[in-house]
Amino acid sequence: MLVWRVEADGYSGGLDEDLEFAEWRNPRGRVLKQVPAALTGPDDPVLDRLDAYFDAVLPSRWLPTLSGLPGLADPRALLSPDFAELGAHLTATDGRVTGWEQDPARSVPHLVEACATAYGLGADAAAPYLMLLALPDPTDRNVKQWTGWKPARFKAAHTELAASGRVVQTTRARAGRTLFLPGPRQEAKEPRLPLERAKSSLLPYAREHRSTAHTAVVPCVPVPVLFERAWARRA
Repeated sequence: MLVWRVEADGYSGGLDEDLEFAEWRNPRGRVLKQVPAALTGPDDPVLDRLDAYFDAVLPSRWLPTLSGLPGLADPRALLSPDFAELGAHLTATDGRVTGWEQDPARSVPHLVEACATAYGLGADAAAPYLMLLALPDPTDRNVKQWTGWKPARFKAAHTELAASGRVVQTTRARAGRTLFLPGPRQEAKEPRLPLERAKSSLLPYAREHRSTAHTAVVPCVPVPVLFERAWARRA
């Protein structure tokens, strides 16, 4: 049984339940005698070549998934050990925090303390800075929802962080926020939000390809792990 299928220029194939290539056929429907070996992981060069192919050809030359676009993001997620860790995390009942894990004060309070100490920030300013480092959608509205802060508290934290020199304060279309990490940004069409390129390696779905353009950029690891990685690789 195929869990993922793709077709291009009449050739078709896919991945079976063991995530190995299966049922590769030529335009005449004959099974190919030589087929690729199993994918080695989410960074397998085969997936990069497939992405390059889909980016280059006309949409009429490939068979889309039900979402309307090639689903290369899906095998990348399935092949990643992070995805298994995310599944285990979401189904665990012990040790889960109450409330939004996107609020680092709940999910990784030790990092909030470390950030505050490292940069001379208050805890309320350190928390949104960690969100900027790690999360794809730290809009003002989301930050207020995740933290439960009232407008006055949010404004105070926002003002302190803006004055810290760690972020850039500006206005960008559809961003939903005015604080950003320094450096180049990655523009995107809906449903995606503009994203700092510094975070793209943390978020596999941030890849700008036809195979991912239809997906929202979401973490593929437990959010506490994402915070840990973002803090460890900070500039």
